[in-house]
Amino acid sequence: MAIGYHVMLRLKDDRVIAPSAAARRLFARVMWRMTRGFWTLAFAAADTHAHLEVARCGRRDAGELARRIELSLGRVLELPVGFEPARIKEIRDQGHLGGVFRYTLRQDRHHGVDVDPMRDATNLPDLLGLRIGGEHTVAAVRELLPRVQREELMSFYEPLGAPGEIVLADLADAAAASVARDLRDPRAARARVAAVHAVDASTQELALALGLDARSVRRLRQRRPDNSHVVAIQRQLLLRARLRGRRQKIHTGSGSLAAVPIGVLMT
Repeated sequence: MAIGYHVMLRLKDDRVIAPSAAARRLFARVMWRMTRGFWTLAFAAADTHAHLEVARCGRRDAGELARRIELSLGRVLELPVGFEPARIKEIRDQGHLGGVFRYTLRQDRHHGVDVDPMRDATNLPDLLGLRIGGEHTVAAVRELLPRVQREELMSFYEPLGAPGEIVLADLADAAAASVARDLRDPRAARARVAAVHAVDASTQELALALGLDARSVRRLRQRRPDNSHVVAIQRQLLLRARLRGRRQKIHTGSGSLAAVPIGVLMT
C-alpha cells in the first residue's frame, strides 16, 4: 500500500515553467493554496518541470490535485500551452518517502542548473522559517520525516559562504520573498510592517531601501509586527549574506542587525 505519491508536471512543449523570480514566487503561492488540504512534504519547480510529494492520500486524490495545480498554474502564469498528463508514482516506504523529499528539493544539483538560487519555487524557505505561507508543509515534514534537521536543509542552499555582509539594499527583496509577493501588493502589508522592524536603520535609509516616503516608514513603525515575520525577513537577509560569503554587518553606518540564527521552524 502506498504511503505517499511523487507527482511530476511538465508542459507539452517542455518550456521553462517559471522563468523569473516573480513567476517562481507565484508558483509557490499556487502550490500553497492548492496543497493546504494535503500532507505536503515537498514541492519544487526545476526549470522545465515540477515535482510534488504528498502523503496520506489516495491515488485518485493525488491525480485530482495534480489536475487542479496544472489548471491554476496555466491560468495565473498565463502559460500558452497545457501540461502533459501528470506522472504519478507510488511511494511505498519510509526510506522512499525521505528519498523523494531530498530529490525534490535538490533538483538544481540533479539537473545541474541554478536558475533559482533563493529556492523561491520550492518549500525550502518555508521549512527554514524564511517565508510565511507554507506552514502546512512544516507540519507535514515534522510529523512524517522527523529525522530531517536544519543543518541538512541548509545544505540544500550550497554553496554558502561564511556569514557575510548584510546589505540594506537587499531589504525590499528579502521582505517580498518572505511572502512570495511583490512588496507593492496590498496583500504584502504585513511584510512592509515587518521590514521596517527587521533592521536597525534610520527612517531615511529604510525609505530609500523600500521605495517608500519617510512618512510611510514612520507610520509602519508605529504598527506592531508579527515576530515570526520579522525573523523570516532577517533570515532572508542573512541567507543573502551567506550566499555572498562576506563578513556579517549592516552596510549602512547606522546600526546593526541582531544576530538571528537561520533555523528551522520545526525545531
